[in-house]
Amino acid sequence: MDCEKPPECKELRLSVSKVKTFDQCRRKYYYQYILKLPTSKNQYNALGSMVHLLLELMFKKWIASKYEASLPELLREAWFESQDSEEVTEATKYAVLDDAKGYAKQYCLHYLANEVSKPVQCEPKFELPIQIGPSLRIRIKGFIDRIDKIGERKYIILDYKTNGSAKYLDDFQLGIYIAACLAGPYAGCSFDAAYILLKLNNDLKHMKNPNELYKKQVDKMVDFAIKIEEAETRQIFPPKPGPLCGFCEFKMKCMADTGGADRW
Repeated sequence: MDCEKPPECKELRLSVSKVKTFDQCRRKYYYQYILKLPTSKNQYNALGSMVHLLLELMFKKWIASKYEASLPELLREAWFESQDSEEVTEATKYAVLDDAKGYAKQYCLHYLANEVSKPVQCEPKFELPIQIGPSLRIRIKGFIDRIDKIGERKYIILDYKTNGSAKYLDDFQLGIYIAACLAGPYAGCSFDAAYILLKLNNDLKHMKNPNELYKKQVDKMVDFAIKIEEAETRQIFPPKPGPLCGFCEFKMKCMADTGGADRW
């Protein structure tokens, strides 16, 4: 996928969340990533960030102990270690600190009762470069919540979700993660991939046929990149009216700037 960047080749730096924002609403993408207007957290962001931090610290400590330490004890250590963090400040602000602690404790006990894999990395950073023709290159960056080993050269990519519904979760994010792993230190390995539904009894929502179908998600990323490059070149970012507009923090600015979605 990677190759030397040709002269006069434009490079787009993307992430899964950035692309999903573009797909959700191009106007929101414009405000958030072109104008770089400030954004603020809400109770759902604060809850998710706090749970992610606790589980990250707990499993990193467990990996460092070579899986010999007590996982509940490591969670307690993670709790005390996190107290000066921005995540605790935000979780306290939105009154979700106890909920986050409860989710993390519940998952810790669930994992111990159903242990089928061992974590090998928590929050590893990845970078996936893809050349699209002679004049466009994309560089996808991000972090993976967790990678577990499930067999000889077999791994599962896991992503924590604290929302209460699985119906909006798709294979796009997981497919890109697999592509990044295969293009990096896990070349030649096989992968499973799943979302951990922390609010729904810690069930897993698996990606179907991940070792074959991840390429379709890479193709989807390429298609989005071409559309993003065109939108940025032409500076055309129309709003996409829908139910999510009521939750968008740029709603009032969008209404003022565009005169209402009907103008588009």
